[in-house]
Amino acid sequence: MKNSDFSPRWIALATGLIVCLIYVLGAKVALAQNQPPPATPSNEVRIVGSDGSPVPFATVINRNNGSAVSADVLGNATLPQNSPQDTLVVKSIGYMDLVVPARRGVPNVLRMVNDPVAIETVQIVSEEKSFDMAALSASVQSLSPAAVEPVKRIETPETAAELLWSTGSVLVQQSQQGGGSPIIRGFEANRILLVVDGVRMNNAIYRSGHLQNAITIDPNVLEQTEVILGPNSVVYGSDALGGVIHYRTRTPRFQTYEWRTRMSTAYRSQNQGTRLHADVEYGGNRWATLTSVTASRFGDLRMGSWRPHGDANWGLDTLYAARVAGQDSMMVNEDPALQVGSGYDQIDVLQKFRYRSQIGLWGLNVQFSTSSNIPRYDLSAEFSGGQLKWAEWDYGPQQRFLAALNYSLYAQRLAGIQFNATLAYQDISEERIQRRFGSDWRESSRESVGVWSGNVTASRRFRHRTTISAGADFAINDVVSMAERTNLLTSSIEAISTRYPSGGSEMNMFGAFATVRSDIHSKGLLTAGLRYNSASLRAQFLPDANYDLPFESIDSRKGAWTGGLAMQWRASKAWRFNTNLSSGFRHPNIDDVGKVREKGGYVIVPNDSLRPEYLYSAEQGLTWNLGGRGLMELDATGFVTLWKDAIVPVNASLAGDIMMWIDGDSARVQTHMNASTALLRGARLSMRAQLFPRISLEGAVNWTYGQETESDTPLGHIPPTFGRIALDYEHKWMTWVLHSNFSGFKPLERFAPESVDNPDLTLASGSPRWWTLNLEGRFRLSDGFELRVGARNLLDMHYRVFASGISAPGRGFHASAHLMF
Repeated sequence: MKNSDFSPRWIALATGLIVCLIYVLGAKVALAQNQPPPATPSNEVRIVGSDGSPVPFATVINRNNGSAVSADVLGNATLPQNSPQDTLVVKSIGYMDLVVPARRGVPNVLRMVNDPVAIETVQIVSEEKSFDMAALSASVQSLSPAAVEPVKRIETPETAAELLWSTGSVLVQQSQQGGGSPIIRGFEANRILLVVDGVRMNNAIYRSGHLQNAITIDPNVLEQTEVILGPNSVVYGSDALGGVIHYRTRTPRFQTYEWRTRMSTAYRSQNQGTRLHADVEYGGNRWATLTSVTASRFGDLRMGSWRPHGDANWGLDTLYAARVAGQDSMMVNEDPALQVGSGYDQIDVLQKFRYRSQIGLWGLNVQFSTSSNIPRYDLSAEFSGGQLKWAEWDYGPQQRFLAALNYSLYAQRLAGIQFNATLAYQDISEERIQRRFGSDWRESSRESVGVWSGNVTASRRFRHRTTISAGADFAINDVVSMAERTNLLTSSIEAISTRYPSGGSEMNMFGAFATVRSDIHSKGLLTAGLRYNSASLRAQFLPDANYDLPFESIDSRKGAWTGGLAMQWRASKAWRFNTNLSSGFRHPNIDDVGKVREKGGYVIVPNDSLRPEYLYSAEQGLTWNLGGRGLMELDATGFVTLWKDAIVPVNASLAGDIMMWIDGDSARVQTHMNASTALLRGARLSMRAQLFPRISLEGAVNWTYGQETESDTPLGHIPPTFGRIALDYEHKWMTWVLHSNFSGFKPLERFAPESVDNPDLTLASGSPRWWTLNLEGRFRLSDGFELRVGARNLLDMHYRVFASGISAPGRGFHASAHLMF
């Protein structure tokens, strides 16, 4: 890292001070173990797992009156019990339900048993509960049913992006099969924060367009995924404008004293996709380990044949490029419903270690993901000069490496102090490979990002039901961008213009936050938070033969304050109100200030004067619980968001020219500017009903509307109305789910200007409505063997998700077998 104010020496010193603090606190805890524990009120309990470690954020439900509470990060909870005749149920992801029968009495410690079969779940967390999440901790969290909606899903998804469809509240755009760009409340890409096991995935080159990095998470080893709606910058920092997607991988458990192996294999007919997965886990008294490997192969994707939109040719793959005898040729696709060149391969590896010492819990988390070349399918049909424009346009192997060291201190004898520290390093490599049709020159641009990050959080729960948390975090990004072109005939190599600053670039972020949560007379919950974040950015541009910038470097330092206030009030057993006021921000990154990129006839050039963009959001939620017993629950939420200083592309000039020659074509010059103030508003309606003892119904529908206030033009990335509805049947050994995903029509005049929403890839009228009918079944044939089968898009409808460049899968069948021993 060049010219940094934060050298490795300072980083090492700061890390050393943190470690010293850990051991000082640990010593105090060790001394406190010899002191008698404080008296526990009769309605106060502690929830632990089979190994004695706390179960953070477990849910305790009173079956008689429908009330529910959440445990804190140490597993402490105040029971919602009004009389000895009440039956309590304790729930948490990864554990079997614990029932405390009426008239039995409630012990001070409730011990839960681990669920022997992993269940993939997705949870929707409403904005007003986001402060409750110890987001920088490695703990698995499960909030109360009022704030969290676990969604049933049977089929293990092919990618972690596909998993998000089951929420009914996240739209996923795809430019190619090897991708998946989530859209939450009209925000996408670098305005949504991706987190894995408490570590930020967003880095300095996350772009504002469609982003595909979510597929580098292995869905086969996920234990839980949380989708947090709305701006959540107080705890998470920059980028959390539309929301947060927090992927949590499985954690090895202590005191199992046995090796446990899981193996699975899967097949999907729409793309002839296959998957092999295996993981091995062992847990002793002090040590626990988990090793996971997944190999996936995705063939060319087949689209649906029923075309209710009325266009007989939209999306058909009639021609494709191939290299024959050293020459590029346009080949006729004899099966136009098959999207030739959309397949790819991927390998994911995970290794976790946990060590329980006398002064705390240590964890090492190592993840690696790599792929084959991933064809950019949405550009494969572009024409130029009467022929295909591209002979090759691939993303090179998309690689992600993560190593994270986590320390947790459960100060059980010191009034419930929880301390967490994480130090992580990520190495991300991306490559873009392009060759114009008929050309012997192949261009390749490679980006490498090294990210050091860390965070420290501490929380304490006081006797008067108030919890105070505070934390600090940092992220240091170092970006190296290289580009060259190679002649296929002579193997000669030439340097070309880089995508990002050719002299190197870096971005550093540091932040601190504090939150307070307090119960209000057992009827309500009040949460408030405040955060300050500082960022510095440096970039160096070397002379370039293709363009001349008015500056040679960028040196920027910015700061931002954000805050939030949320209140939840239970008016009665049946009615609950949620109110939230919050702000969010995003610092411009290297992609915003220093990128040179062409798309759809427009070319973005660097700008050295960008400022942070801000959000101010108000949200009101209303929940109705039929009879207060959870037989049916309706949840309605509306939000209004003011987006100020939004960073958007605007027309510009470079050295007096409004056009620029790039990638063999002339393109209109644009640059990113803080040129917009926008208003977003929307609503979400969800429902969950227990129709019969074994049959339940769940669904969600979302509306979002966004408009720039100054120009009165539509915002980009605003999806049409969309949602999901599912009917579930559960038996002792089998489960069936009949579900439908759907999307409304969006007219072309509601698309954003220029190429933001890919208007050239949809119909002339706009993005047509669509819906799918899907059926999935799961059969637990024994304690260690499970079979899953299903059919997707039973009506074989042809459709494309809004702004996508590849048609969705047609009718197909899938099957997978899961073995544990």
